Amino acid sequence: MKLDIDYATPSSRGPGHQIFDLTTGVRIPVGSPLLALDFCQKCGIINDTDKGIFIWREKQSSFDDCFCLGGGHGMALDIYSKEKQGVIVLDVHGNIDISASEFIEVVGWHLANHRLDILCGLTHVDMLDYAGLSVITIAYKNVVNHEGRLKFFNAPPQVKNVLHAVMLDRIFEIYNTEEEALNAFKEDREIEKIKHLQLRRRFTRVHLEIPVTYKAKFGEQREYKGKFFDLSGVGAFIYGRKTFALHDIVSLEFDLPHMGAIKTDAVVMWLADKDVQPQQYPGMGIEFYKISVAIQTRIVNFIEKNADIRSHEHLPPI
Repeated sequence: MKLDIDYATPSSRGPGHQIFDLTTGVRIPVGSPLLALDFCQKCGIINDTDKGIFIWREKQSSFDDCFCLGGGHGMALDIYSKEKQGVIVLDVHGNIDISASEFIEVVGWHLANHRLDILCGLTHVDMLDYAGLSVITIAYKNVVNHEGRLKFFNAPPQVKNVLHAVMLDRIFEIYNTEEEALNAFKEDREIEKIKHLQLRRRFTRVHLEIPVTYKAKFGEQREYKGKFFDLSGVGAFIYGRKTFALHDIVSLEFDLPHMGAIKTDAVVMWLADKDVQPQQYPGMGIEFYKISVAIQTRIVNFIEKNADIRSHEHLPPI
């Protein structure tokens, strides 16, 4: 059935309906002009899939055998919310597809209520398609824009495969269990405390020469040898023949004297310029990436004990 609508007036179609733009993640205000949209007599969904605009009903009726979106609603998306250890845990049931805008709405509602740490359980998600990826990405971007954190846990194989195909598994934090994910939030909060320490303590550097082994986090797994200089609680300078591109993620292994071995990841933040910084070339400045609170605390403690030590003014040849 075709229904001509001149303006967005959700109240005229009964309570519980909202017009929502899936592409931008923005609700369409009442009074906005609309084109002719398709109307499903069975489930009451009004949609224009070409423009990504549709009516969303908060309390949906049964979608059994309903195919009004061209491929069927399949299972209606059900989201159950609870709070655990200061984190909002969303238990998602059903399909995450073009009709799953409720996920964006639920995440947005929690953000509007200043609940910025959100954990999404994917155990009961039956299907994630490429339209559903847009839904998740919009929600994720909304959380980031609010300076919050969105993590996921227990993704079934069919969901993992889709995320891996578009490399979103490199961006989203996905954990095996709810407990692991909640611990990750706890570590994030501890790291935030370290970041809010006085600048003197946070950026104090130790100038010891510390051997380091490093390699690309993704792709080629060849290991390279170098030396740490100017180690701080948030990063260091690596002096070595091999450098990586800006924003590449590298895996590091090094030993702190009397404090043991450390393994962590880092992001390349700057590269030494041969003409401007000949004494530091070749080398790269790195910032620790997703470092655990335990490891960062060990580094900070090591620096405070050795902050007065100075290395040579000029770096040794390599």
